[in-house]
Amino acid sequence: MTIVASQDLGDQGQKESSPVVVQWRWYHHVPSLGLWAVLVALLFLVPANRCAQAWLIVLPVLAVQLGWSMFARLLSLPVSVAENTGGVLVALAASWAAVWLVAPWLTQRLIPVALVLALGLMWGVGGVYSFGAYDMASLNQAGVSMLAILLGSAVLLSSTVLTAVCCRRSARPERFLPWALWWTVVVTLMLVALLATVLLIGPFIIMGLFDGNGAWDVVSVVLGMLIGLLILGGVSGVAIYLVNLPFLLLAQQSPLFRARRDDTLRPVSVPEDAGPGAQSVDDAVVADSGSPAMVKES
Repeated sequence: MTIVASQDLGDQGQKESSPVVVQWRWYHHVPSLGLWAVLVALLFLVPANRCAQAWLIVLPVLAVQLGWSMFARLLSLPVSVAENTGGVLVALAASWAAVWLVAPWLTQRLIPVALVLALGLMWGVGGVYSFGAYDMASLNQAGVSMLAILLGSAVLLSSTVLTAVCCRRSARPERFLPWALWWTVVVTLMLVALLATVLLIGPFIIMGLFDGNGAWDVVSVVLGMLIGLLILGGVSGVAIYLVNLPFLLLAQQSPLFRARRDDTLRPVSVPEDAGPGAQSVDDAVVADSGSPAMVKES
């Protein structure tokens, strides 16, 4: 593609710049193409995914992509902001989808090992997007994108673990979804506070005191920073939860992904001697009042 800038200078006529050749490929129109290639590869290469129901995993990713596109148009966000933020969210969704696709393999590992492997997988998938969407002249943007995906992946994994701990006896949506929202926002706030303290607030306090600024001036600025960080952390936490929400709904509706959720979260099982008093309530097998109060998702 050749770009030529021109300007009408009135009496001096039309002036044009020297032509600039830009290498533009068709796949530049689809920066998320690499993400879809990874998901399709996992669907074909992982034996547990060789069934029609496994392809439902593309629906949450599409929901995030279309949802953000509608939201960005509703707020009339600048094109650069919409594309960069939307790209990170879609990459995070695709990375999370990759974890769901390899869940049968992850469940065979110890929990700490599985978490590390899942985090590495998500970061790797995010890297596929970052280096596919940005060229060598935009390595800084690619680095920021990868950092955002890494932090979002850490929030998704840790909040899911904490939600699983709180929902060991019941993974019904009316219990699981609120806990997932709570822990996603809390973990995001904690991560933002930690990073801000180390990289921003701490150095500012030290520099402010050494520069001779009054204690009240330092405190007032720090309070303003904290309020801004609370807003940023809260909005980011809700955004990450909305990325996860379509996957949670899919796990509730699809037997395949519901089984993967249960195998991964490892809810408390109903003992074999629970007896005929156990009854099914909203897809959960619950023992009666005379049996141990233990639940296992179907």
